[in-house]
Amino acid sequence: MEQLFKTESAEERAKERLVILDRDRSKLPVVASNNRAYNALSEVKKQADKVLVNLSKWWDDIFEEGWQSTSLVGIKVLNNPMWGYVRNNENSHKFSISRTKFFDFGLLLQNQTLALIINLQQEENGEQTVLVQIIPHQAEYLPSGLNLKITLNPNTADSISQEVSARKTDNLIQLEFSEESNKEFKVEVSYQDTVFTQEFIL
Repeated sequence: MEQLFKTESAEERAKERLVILDRDRSKLPVVASNNRAYNALSEVKKQADKVLVNLSKWWDDIFEEGWQSTSLVGIKVLNNPMWGYVRNNENSHKFSISRTKFFDFGLLLQNQTLALIINLQQEENGEQTVLVQIIPHQAEYLPSGLNLKITLNPNTADSISQEVSARKTDNLIQLEFSEESNKEFKVEVSYQDTVFTQEFIL
């Protein structure tokens, strides 16, 4: 009786798979020349940025991937009340925790790297003061028109937001607020039609 199924060793099957993979690799889309693939990757990045960053863990020295010590990356935290508040605070704070995440807008700004800095301070009344700053990483000034927007309690009836835009010679934009633990807020940094979003919970 003629054998209907070909039997082959595991080694032969592995070689066959390698050949198929090599053959298929030539069909893979090139991101630079395929807008659909590029958009899919951008969408994945957007979703990753929308994952809630849990700031309560920062007090236990547990930090999400991508967040570095601000002092270790050589950035000095500045606090000037003239640069804006979401909710007014009269006191000048020395922040206990400061972490930095770098991002860029790709070719839109010639891959210029920007730094998102989150500074935290625990208050006696149980609230936390948060100072959010955007600075250029290597350039002298921020791109004129770069916008920082913070929304407290996003996607609720109690949401409140404020924004500030960089002028021609600004090297920093920032907003500060105080809020209770377990409250959420959203940071949006935008330039023209491109938006970098990061969401947090206190």
